[in-house]
Amino acid sequence: MHHTIRASILIVAAMVGSALVLLGLIWMATTMSILASEPADFLPSSQTEVLVHMPTEADLKFWGERYPFLQELNPESLYAFAVVAVGDTKEVIAFHTDTSQPHTIGHFGIQVSNETVLPLLTSQRHTLGKYAVYKTMRTSLAAKTPWTFVRMTPASSYELRSIQTLFMGKERELGYSLSPSALRLMHVQQENPLLADMATTVPYASERILAINIANAPQKWSTWKETMTTSDSIVTEGLLRSLTSHLGSNVSFTFDILPLLQQPSVLQVSASGGILSTLLSGSMDNREHLNAIMERLHASYAQTLQSTRVTKRVLDKRFSSIDLRYDKKSILYMYEPLYGWSVTSTSVAPGEHGLFTAVKGSQYIMTERRSTMLSALQQTDTLVATAHILPKRLATALQIHLPDISTMLMSLREAPLTISSLRTNDLHIWNLESPEISLKLLDSLL
Repeated sequence: MHHTIRASILIVAAMVGSALVLLGLIWMATTMSILASEPADFLPSSQTEVLVHMPTEADLKFWGERYPFLQELNPESLYAFAVVAVGDTKEVIAFHTDTSQPHTIGHFGIQVSNETVLPLLTSQRHTLGKYAVYKTMRTSLAAKTPWTFVRMTPASSYELRSIQTLFMGKERELGYSLSPSALRLMHVQQENPLLADMATTVPYASERILAINIANAPQKWSTWKETMTTSDSIVTEGLLRSLTSHLGSNVSFTFDILPLLQQPSVLQVSASGGILSTLLSGSMDNREHLNAIMERLHASYAQTLQSTRVTKRVLDKRFSSIDLRYDKKSILYMYEPLYGWSVTSTSVAPGEHGLFTAVKGSQYIMTERRSTMLSALQQTDTLVATAHILPKRLATALQIHLPDISTMLMSLREAPLTISSLRTNDLHIWNLESPEISLKLLDSLL
């Protein structure tokens, strides 16, 4: 009897001990989970518009001008702050390492601009920390890295809306880190498989100041138009038509230009002696279509050239007259094989400036200067896609076309802007470096 009682007591004690150990393990796991939690693990995914991690002095200055509540916070204990949409208003939630704040959650002390946001921190099942786009950005950064997640609203000007759409497509979620002289932008966008095979060896363009990789242009143009408002789409189409207007009225942007940019292609811009020149190179799978486009380009361009011959006559050494006559010979058409390429040119004699195209199999080259074409045919160059320089002279030109960001571009007069691009899977990262421009650029984009 006593043996049975002792056995029962031992069994019960073992069960209680096991339960206590299990409770201890659960408590430890919960505590560790809380200690490892980040602000994003408490914030509502759909309503969080901004989350600044490890805010710097520059961050507090930038966002403090928009949300004065931030100016009241103690920067020494501030770990992060968020801007959350509550109905038609936007409220600030500050996360402190000091838990003596008015409210606490997890291991953070909380300050809020309005207490109506507090229920959002405790009632959300779908947190920002579980949102796939945010997770992709966060996992790409080292722990304790100061950075910001922001949901962008459409810019107020057409130019900036176009830039947003061009670089981000339909996406409006951006990550960035900020320093006094550099801005690092990142966004999640499905990689273009055509760009993965982009050639780094291109026809040589002397004194190149800009190189742009292009591929899948027809589809990108279609997507771009879908993300635009109707008015923006109309303006953009008009601008693109104007860019090709020097080729004549018979050239279609949709049917003649976009097909040239379906396969990986490169547009290079050079500056020499104050003159800008362009060099477009790429390929088309359909060779007959390529040759037909080139023929249309030359035929249309020829109609834009001056075909009048001017003759001045002096009669009896006293009277002069000017004779204007149509002379088709003033337009120079030339076809010649050079370095394995079939080169066609249309220009006004003697022919340095005009339309120059070269075709070899499925490859093509286009430019407006004969000397640029000759250099491109004889040499190739390695395209360094991670470092392009925007110098003062090009910035000045951009000011003319983008007046809404002219203030930002004024900063480039004394220092160049270095732009580098890096893609890792679906994460696209841009680094922009220039003294005293980061805040101005960020202000323009947001």
